[in-house]
Amino acid sequence: MSIDTVECDGWPSFKLELFNRLYPQSPFRRGLFLFRGQRSVDWKLESSFDRWFNKQDKPERLRVEIAKQLMEFFRSEFEDLRPGRQVPMNDYELMALGQHYGLPTRLLDWSESPYVAAFFAFFEAATEVPAADLPDDRVAVIALDKQSYLFEEGRAVEVISVAKTENPRMKNQVGRFTHARASFGSVEEYVEYEEQHRGAGSANTEYPLVRFTVPASEAEFALSEMDGMGINPAFVYPDVAGCAMAAILRSRIVNVYPPLTGGAR
Repeated sequence: MSIDTVECDGWPSFKLELFNRLYPQSPFRRGLFLFRGQRSVDWKLESSFDRWFNKQDKPERLRVEIAKQLMEFFRSEFEDLRPGRQVPMNDYELMALGQHYGLPTRLLDWSESPYVAAFFAFFEAATEVPAADLPDDRVAVIALDKQSYLFEEGRAVEVISVAKTENPRMKNQVGRFTHARASFGSVEEYVEYEEQHRGAGSANTEYPLVRFTVPASEAEFALSEMDGMGINPAFVYPDVAGCAMAAILRSRIVNVYPPLTGGAR
């Protein structure tokens, strides 16, 4: 299989497994892999547009056409918002801007940081219900191998970079995207299709995708450690809303894990 799954029994074992699997003979090297955190292991790697389209009663042959049409409508509306001014953004920059404001696109968010990805996975779990009520749920952090030919420029699913000058969130999140160009409903569907038609091991590495799963009940423990790294809502969402979310989360962590008193410092 071109998608490997690694089940971790906790936050410490997740960190150990991730570095042992992805960087077995070298320290962490930024940019070799992209990471995405998801609240549930059952969620597919679907863009916001593909999630919407997969729920519609529309022929598969219209997937790409409707996605392009939607972007044309958005560009037209955006140009009307700035009459007489040139829209200097390329297609990907405009797509990223639209997605930031709720437009369904075929971009899927990733990060070059496994910790930022883990933050999103655990934060979504922690803000839904208390971690104690999630004993059987598991979150996922997916690693995408950028060295695999499957994600090269021009492929059906390609890795792209977008300028971050007007998007501080993307900058702090070390954000990257995959863009689905062909009629596949998810990244997994594309990878599995390639495996079936080209054979296992046809990519540069054995597993183009590795899914690490961790109990959602580890949320407070993981989030408290990431807060110590500076990875918290105020960092990934550098605005007033992020500050409010950070205060709420930190209060919750403090109440679950009270600060130590006395002893060595």
